[in-house]
Amino acid sequence: MFKGLTIAVAASISLAGSVFAATVDSAATGSNSIGGFSLVSTGTMTDVATIPNVWVDNDADSQWVWTDGIDNVANENIFLWQFDLTGFDATTAVLDGLWATDNYGTAFLNGNSIDELEFGYDSFGELHVVSAAGAPPFVEGQNDLVFVVTNGYVDDPQRNPGPGGFRASVTVSATPVPLPAGGLLLIAGLGALGTLRRLKKTTS
Repeated sequence: MFKGLTIAVAASISLAGSVFAATVDSAATGSNSIGGFSLVSTGTMTDVATIPNVWVDNDADSQWVWTDGIDNVANENIFLWQFDLTGFDATTAVLDGLWATDNYGTAFLNGNSIDELEFGYDSFGELHVVSAAGAPPFVEGQNDLVFVVTNGYVDDPQRNPGPGGFRASVTVSATPVPLPAGGLLLIAGLGALGTLRRLKKTTS
């Protein structure tokens, strides 16, 4: 009986101390996606009604969006996603994502530049990886992922470049902060009680 109890306590402590990376949160652009992004510059974020044939196609993960502003040529459009790492170890955090824009832009995580798409067909003709890991750029508590994108020509900002667009899908994972010693003992105790009850049932 006591041998089984000892094994149960050891197993409970082992499980409680084993911490694995978990998904913290995810976001994507487009009204048919999981959402999460907001436009914090002028205008309202809307789905792009007509996708130019030179843009990479929408898919189930994310869709093209832009601002409904009439004059958005050469303006910086700022798309924001906020997520919370409270209860997670920021040094283990990992961001994985894909994005594209017409015409060019920069991705920032808590003010740190983590990726940049230059002016040109590649910026909207395919999806590009955006990623980050560790602290910095991750911080404890609230984190801000910002994409600053511009629809315009680099060398001639006032020249009309045609339609503008932005799309992204991102996921953050991290290791949960381990329970304190008291929590481990509580889990171990509960596991031991469960084993004790089963032992009683089999011996009665």
